[in-house]
Amino acid sequence: MHILGTLIILGFVSATSAISSAMAADAKAVRDCADCPEMVVIPPVTFQMGRDDGEPERYEGPVRTVTIKHRFSIGKYEVTIGDFQKFVTATGFQTRPGCMLWDGTSAKFDPTATWDNPKLPGNQTPQWPIVCVSWYEAKAYTDWLSKISKRPYRLLSEAEWEYVASEGKGQLYPWGPTPDGGCATANMYDQSGVRAGLNRTVRAAQCDDGQPYVADVGSRAVNAFGVHDIIGNIWEWIEDCYEMPYPAEGLDGRPVVTQPECFRHGNRGGSWTSDSARHRVTFRGRDPGFMKSQSFGIRVARDD
Repeated sequence: MHILGTLIILGFVSATSAISSAMAADAKAVRDCADCPEMVVIPPVTFQMGRDDGEPERYEGPVRTVTIKHRFSIGKYEVTIGDFQKFVTATGFQTRPGCMLWDGTSAKFDPTATWDNPKLPGNQTPQWPIVCVSWYEAKAYTDWLSKISKRPYRLLSEAEWEYVASEGKGQLYPWGPTPDGGCATANMYDQSGVRAGLNRTVRAAQCDDGQPYVADVGSRAVNAFGVHDIIGNIWEWIEDCYEMPYPAEGLDGRPVVTQPECFRHGNRGGSWTSDSARHRVTFRGRDPGFMKSQSFGIRVARDD
């Protein structure tokens, strides 16, 4: 049986009121400083997280009740090249070169690819999401935001990410039961990718967003919480250590870091290269923290 989490009420807000509150907050989305990203406030909530299914060796459960007791803020957009450039310019931070690039049939390591030269097709703009950054480099960026803003920035927890991505609807995808209705809000591998000759062996969504590769952040429609691109465009690094099945910890929605040095960290949301089924709100990517990919990037969170 496929069991997908749904929002419930256990002394916290309902799905409708949570989303209404978040959308009201979106009208007042703020930046903590000139170089900080725009943030959207998400109120506390109780919901069912996970799914009793998944790919082999990628179990998405067990389904569990999570009560996010804290109010937190999420980046309205994925972190852009322009955002990351401000960090590098201000600090002199040097990233390690090299990145996994997609050649149409597989990912291969290119030792010369970097965040400011990810070797993606198209005309690169400062509004492209940052890619070719490791989990550690993503953390260096959030640490810098904390320093300049005097506010506690970090990456999202798996629970926080899943709730915002699900829009509180309890469906496989925010828009319904299949990936094929997602092109309005998600830059996915779809019919535009098929036309571009990506020669993929995975399933393409049966819709067309007009963009075969990475897109400027905010190119797709906003979700119910006032957040752009949380599904698709690029995978987003998560704060948590990856554990399968879910550990007993984390029922409060906070990041779960159970090891001094995680072997793998979570990443969520799928990308322009992903099998369309991997855009499920419960799908759990997992990779070593040093991994760099043409489809891995950053979205930030902030404790309020």
